[in-house]
Amino acid sequence: MKNTLRPGLSGELDTHVGPGQTIALGGLSEATVFSTPSMISLMEYCARQLLEPHLEADEESVGVDVHIAHTSATPPGNKVTACATVLEVEKNVVLFEVVAEDDWGEIGRGRHRRAVIRTSKFAEKLAEQKKASGTIAISPEFKWLHCQRAGQMLTVSLNRPSKKNAMNQALTLELEQLLGVLNASPNDTRVVVFRGSNENFSAGDDIGDIPEDPREAEQLSLRRGALYQAITMSPQVFVAEVDGLCLGGGLVLASACDFRISSQRASFGLPEVTLGWPPNYGMGIVLSLMGRAAAMELALTGRRLNARDAASLGLVNELVPHTQLSEFAQQYATKMLQLPSEAIKEIKKLLAPGEVWSDQTATQAFIRCLKTDTAIENLRRFRPSS
Repeated sequence: MKNTLRPGLSGELDTHVGPGQTIALGGLSEATVFSTPSMISLMEYCARQLLEPHLEADEESVGVDVHIAHTSATPPGNKVTACATVLEVEKNVVLFEVVAEDDWGEIGRGRHRRAVIRTSKFAEKLAEQKKASGTIAISPEFKWLHCQRAGQMLTVSLNRPSKKNAMNQALTLELEQLLGVLNASPNDTRVVVFRGSNENFSAGDDIGDIPEDPREAEQLSLRRGALYQAITMSPQVFVAEVDGLCLGGGLVLASACDFRISSQRASFGLPEVTLGWPPNYGMGIVLSLMGRAAAMELALTGRRLNARDAASLGLVNELVPHTQLSEFAQQYATKMLQLPSEAIKEIKKLLAPGEVWSDQTATQAFIRCLKTDTAIENLRRFRPSS
């Protein structure tokens, strides 16, 4: 870490509360507010962004401690601004005071610690865990995810074939852990391909695994919503390779990815209404792709879309025969690896669900990218020689 970081330094980051950042309290649309996980995520990202200019090229920061109170509700459409201020710098650990405010005043306050790590050392540790087959072992070793690395591309298979890859609590935890590893070392993995084992992407949440205690069920739902929202904000490019069933929470996971490559036999849907409850997380992400009318029809009827109809609604980027699906998805991911990584990261930040486009923010991203080797080289190519 550079010696430029000092107590008292502060920075701000704002968002306009939109789809994917809210929760309907008691299931009532009129009681929809900015969710606590979304507020904490904004605060953490603000602190991370404040740290970035003070890190060496081989460094990244990871969150290690959060103590935050959410004290006031914010309705959708309102602007929320997070402010992070450096309180202490002790070796490689930085303590921040974080505050969030909306148009009416303060809505949250607390403290957040981030540790600065060497990404090369972290990568070496992971490399030591690689198995001869090329499967990576991440501590704790995954049971429900199968991870296969090829350079900077990671293919992740949801591995509960007997349950059609339905999401249980253990699989949710492993996805959270995986995302933590990816964000701790963002330069090691640039593209992630999600797929399902045994010809199904995911049948959604494992109904038999939903906690009986309403409070526990609420926390699990909020965790899943925060997980998929975090995927949309991660620096990696995510590709969903969709075959067979892509329902409920599986559809939310696919929608959180940046691209969806589908086989012609895949089917998509939100069957929750047939079970007696509404889709309980991530609908803002789905809405951002297919629009309110189509999402309303799926949610109210529980009907399934075939792959062609899903493509016509914007849920699917590419439609291919199922025999060509894996090969096509890998080729698609490989093409993304050939594009400049810094530009990709900036575009993902600017176009994240719930973010409102700002020319000022986009211009700042443009200026940052102009300093990269790729941009400098291309500028020289187009400028007339003296």
